[in-house]
Amino acid sequence: MRYCVVIAFLFCLSIKITHADTLEYIKIFNPDGVHLEYKVEVVSSLEDQAKGLMFRESLELKEGMLFIFKNSKKASFWMKNTVIPLDIIFIKSDGSIDSIHQNLKPMSLRRVKSKLPVIAALEISGGDVAKYKINENFYFGTNLIN
Repeated sequence: MRYCVVIAFLFCLSIKITHADTLEYIKIFNPDGVHLEYKVEVVSSLEDQAKGLMFRESLELKEGMLFIFKNSKKASFWMKNTVIPLDIIFIKSDGSIDSIHQNLKPMSLRRVKSKLPVIAALEISGGDVAKYKINENFYFGTNLIN
């Protein structure tokens, strides 16, 4: 029995607390050049992208997850095993916004897709797009997506 407890403990230690490749800050500019700044977990591996924000119970103010794809592609997301509402912003390779999906329902299997090929997607707390009046005229000023 003691052996099983030790094995279980070691297994728990081997699990990553966060699966982000890195933590970075990303700026989102409005057309007047005024920006918002988000602290984001940057994920680029397919495994980490598949997990996304699944099972997270909350996000702090102005925090999110930035998915960076190896090549531009038409992206598709769902909310399977995601317990908090999210807004998703699809980002083109020039930093402009392709499309925005707001207040996605937790646990939903409905897919949301980019309109065109994108290089990245940003998941933020549901309601942030409306709260900060983010729209398709905003753009991302970062070297993270280039």
